[in-house]
Amino acid sequence: LKNLQSKIWIENFCDLLFLFENKFIVCYYFHMLKIEIENKENIYYINLAGDIDYNYEVELKSRLETLFSSVKTTVIDLKDVHYIDSIGLSIMTYYKKQLMKYKKKLYFYRPYEQIKKVFLMTRFDQIIPIIETEDEFQKIEREG
Repeated sequence: LKNLQSKIWIENFCDLLFLFENKFIVCYYFHMLKIEIENKENIYYINLAGDIDYNYEVELKSRLETLFSSVKTTVIDLKDVHYIDSIGLSIMTYYKKQLMKYKKKLYFYRPYEQIKKVFLMTRFDQIIPIIETEDEFQKIEREG
């Protein structure tokens, strides 16, 4: 690809498009994980977008580890996560165990339908509760 003229990130489709010799070449399976962390009083609100998989294990784990002792509750918004592999599940389990040491709470918020099905089939929702509505989220915020 010596004559690569430009590349365009199409975030909605999570695909990388190359313009090469006046033709678009699509490279699928190039997915990024965006991690946004916001401290809302006594709650860490973590918005994840992309895929939670082995490619981002180190980055996600290190970002989550910095939050262990700071606040009472963590809410992870999964509405923009469309794929999670066993490594992703193990990271969430590890984070939950670490929070339990500090007597902290962890919730998943608005998981994408396919992710929610995986959580329900594996009973992962019994380890980390799922909140789905704004009302449930506001209740968690009030309880802190």
